Amino acid sequence: MLDLPRPETPQATLALLSDVQSRIDALSQEANALRAHLLRLADEHRQAPPPSD
Repeated sequence: MLDLPRPETPQATLALLSDVQSRIDALSQEANALRAHLLRLADEHRQAPPPSD
């Protein structure tokens, strides 16, 4: 866990929680985009013709 000082007021706590939630949302969107990209790559790999030797 991060060693951060505790917020001094309830408003500061809410602001910190809001910031953390925003970061979580951004990471979730990034993870979903990465997952979709990897699934597309897997589909392309399955659909590609086998290499001819």
